[in-house]
Amino acid sequence: MRRFLPRIAALTWAARVLFLAPVTAAPASPAASSAAPPWQQSASYRLAVTLDPLTRTISGSETLTYVNRSPAELRELRFHLYHAAVRPGSALDRARRKAGRWDVAELPAARWGECAVESAWVGGVRCDPAAGAGDAGAPAGQPEPSLARIGLPRPLPPGDSVDVALRFHDRFPGVPGHDGCGRTEFFAGEWFPKVCVYDGCPLHPEDGWHSAAYTGRGEFYSDFGTYDVALTLPASYLVAGTGRLLNPEDVLPEDVRLRLRGLGERPVRVWQREAAPESLRRTAHTWRFRAERVHDFAFAAVETWTWDASRRGGVTVSCVYPPADAGAWSGAISEAADLLADFSARLGAYPYDHLDIVGTRALGASIEKPQTVWIASAHYRDRRSRRFDEVLAHELAHQWFYGMVANDEAGEAFLDEGFATWLALRAVERRFGPRDNLYPPHGALERLLTTPDDLRSELWRSTVDWENRRRGEPAARAADSFATQEAYVRADYDRAALMLDALEQRLGPERLQAALRDYAAGWSFQHPHAADFQAAMERAAGAPLDSFFGFWLHGTQPAEVPPEGLGPAEGDSAAGPAGRPGGLALQFANGVPRLEARRMDRPTLWWRPALAFNDVDGPGAGARLRLEPPRAGWTASAALIVPTRTPGGSVRPWGDAALAGRWWGGAAWGQGSLGYTRGEGRERGRAALDAWLQPDPAGPPRGHLRAALERWSLFQPEYLREPGGWQPGTQWVAATSLAAELAGPGTSWRPELELRKSLAGGPADFLRLAGQLRVVWRGPGGDRLRLRAAAGTFTQRTGAGADLPGAAAQELFRLAGAGPLAEFDDPLLRSRGFFHAGDHVELAGGGGARGYFDRGIVGDRLSAVNIEVPVAVLWPGPEPAEPGGLEEVRLPALQALAFYDVAGVWIRKTEGLSDITLGVPLGYADAGVGLAARGLPWDLRLRLDFPLWLSRPAAGEHPLRLRWLLSMGSLF
Repeated sequence: MRRFLPRIAALTWAARVLFLAPVTAAPASPAASSAAPPWQQSASYRLAVTLDPLTRTISGSETLTYVNRSPAELRELRFHLYHAAVRPGSALDRARRKAGRWDVAELPAARWGECAVESAWVGGVRCDPAAGAGDAGAPAGQPEPSLARIGLPRPLPPGDSVDVALRFHDRFPGVPGHDGCGRTEFFAGEWFPKVCVYDGCPLHPEDGWHSAAYTGRGEFYSDFGTYDVALTLPASYLVAGTGRLLNPEDVLPEDVRLRLRGLGERPVRVWQREAAPESLRRTAHTWRFRAERVHDFAFAAVETWTWDASRRGGVTVSCVYPPADAGAWSGAISEAADLLADFSARLGAYPYDHLDIVGTRALGASIEKPQTVWIASAHYRDRRSRRFDEVLAHELAHQWFYGMVANDEAGEAFLDEGFATWLALRAVERRFGPRDNLYPPHGALERLLTTPDDLRSELWRSTVDWENRRRGEPAARAADSFATQEAYVRADYDRAALMLDALEQRLGPERLQAALRDYAAGWSFQHPHAADFQAAMERAAGAPLDSFFGFWLHGTQPAEVPPEGLGPAEGDSAAGPAGRPGGLALQFANGVPRLEARRMDRPTLWWRPALAFNDVDGPGAGARLRLEPPRAGWTASAALIVPTRTPGGSVRPWGDAALAGRWWGGAAWGQGSLGYTRGEGRERGRAALDAWLQPDPAGPPRGHLRAALERWSLFQPEYLREPGGWQPGTQWVAATSLAAELAGPGTSWRPELELRKSLAGGPADFLRLAGQLRVVWRGPGGDRLRLRAAAGTFTQRTGAGADLPGAAAQELFRLAGAGPLAEFDDPLLRSRGFFHAGDHVELAGGGGARGYFDRGIVGDRLSAVNIEVPVAVLWPGPEPAEPGGLEEVRLPALQALAFYDVAGVWIRKTEGLSDITLGVPLGYADAGVGLAARGLPWDLRLRLDFPLWLSRPAAGEHPLRLRWLLSMGSLF
């Protein structure tokens, strides 16, 4: 039953959270909402623990001293056991399964996370912890493993304190989150039983307790206090993190201590170890730390390292990173010291004596903790960009928001994530200028062939594009209430940062900087809320800002690009000209999303060279263009390729043009398009309407419906492999297809159905019905098995030509390898033997056996099964980080696989076609190995298959021999 706090606390918090009501409600007065809270709990810890690298466990004792400064009498304490959330059946698992992610559900028991309280004493009285506090979403009778409550032997009155002594053990989970581990590195962020916050603020509490179960989003909310930590682990490890080291003489060699004592502003290589002596692994050291006025204790323990350090303004800045990554960290120590000094001048002095920055390959996302920052390798190994600089600035800004100004990250994440995003943007602009500060070109050739980008345009682009799709959600809401991780990031990171950008345009840089500094000073080591920030900004503006904050924090209307363009505010110190709308931005389309930057303040014209090749025309070259307006509601594209020769001697260029428009609505989006293609002996016109069902914007579409009208014409039969594969004249075809994407535990299913009907009678008339099913079985390390089954009746005569036996030649031309166009519709290179999944049905890479790619086999009936077994990832590709996410996403750039194909193709009667046995099904089977590469420049995808065995070899051909088949593709 809900308890009611005394009236004074209720009235205070009521005034502070009026801002969270709809914007039509009466605003809180600045005087009421800006006042410091009447009370704030204190939680201090004494921890004596041992880290065992072999079992990935931390075990030992914890003593919590809890001071009740609230006006309420407490009868229990509630605890977060964060690592215990990573196991099947938890709130985290349910949230991830709802989003279609089954990694936690499928974890073997040996990789579950643990945080177990073995025993508890309160004031010397033994108590039994109860599991499941505060998780209303748990199934009946199933307690939440990541929460616990301990009943107090006697009520804790206001102003009193209590000591809680615990014995516990914790195990790192097999799915990394805000911390994680590798074989010889451990990043411990939420590793001990932590008391929940009790503050009476009704954002999303239960009886004043913030004890909602951890769902992987929104990070953490903790009380300030003092931490005394004794950490024992093998002597081969170096420890960096929160707190001041109390016993350096016990754990650091004399020469290292000497270099640390002599630190100055010039960076120094303090210590480097590329291999740990085995003798040190068999001995143990105890590291002793003390941290004051912090709300968490985090540490990194690594066995091989490079440690650089410098001291500026009384603060020691250290960078610890893998020795193999030294090139990426060159200059990082000076940059970190510069950022710390810059933020100290703008936001108030950094109050601690050290800051440790640790680089790691064990995490998928960079994380901030008190007095320490962890930078994931995905952010610092991309040397083409300044993403490392941006991420470093973002995480260091968190030392103020939320390290000292400690908002509720679970309830109002925009108060720290939006601030850190905007502060990083301004820091990068001050250092590198407002343009080309993210992907700067290096040299004239790279300037021509790559697309420069800047953080401000990227921020606007990602936000506006997302909100134009009607996916936006209000930023002022609990992090776990967002529909998807993407919606959370766009609102609490991006839109909140744009809010500060708009506020800077409104107040001016100097007034905003002074207001942020006053806000940080007034709320340091306390827990502000949205109303408190609004009150601080209203004092700076000298006017109410209800409509402003209502739009940015409660609204979902798309943000408007400022009329003056995307440049920094007038009077800012950033070098370089501000961007202005107007004109046309000409940019190179390299096909790599992280390097492409459509402008938001002007139309963008993309260009790229186009290459092609076929056996008849030889090589060809030209260009492709694509025009995109700022809002991306429609696009126009065109291409022209000139071959070196064509049949008949005269050179006939190839070309195409298309116009496409998109619209979004809720969980669905659609596209209408018009297109025309002429070249390689044929022409095609097309009008199409596509609709996708995509409930989860961060996931794949779950359904796709297409309707199209096509006009085909062949004007040069010389391009056909089989001259009988075409009837003269023009053919109109109506086509429709339906596909669905279904996901289950470790399995995805994609059924597809296609119907094509000609719109003219006579010999070319046909009706074709085809279907296929694609199934992928996945495991913890990636795909385990891929299966594709296809079947259909492809060419049934209808109408006036129904009495004529055989298949419609036009469909045979389209499906059966009757020329290069049938094999690859949008190629970089093209020739006989290249294949592309979906471009034709019977043969290589489509519905049948890829080993028969050069036969020109046709038929009007088909059944086929293709099986692929990924064998190994030979080269891991990029590792995109998911802000606030739980796992590292790895895209294999080069993968080896084994395949087996079996297909049955038969035909009733067709004149002029060879290799056909009338009325008798022909069975084709093959097996071999292949290599698949993706994530390459220009979005180039390569596939090289070696069909080593054929069931039906040609005359004089041995069934076992080396054959190869190459496919190239590149999306524009």
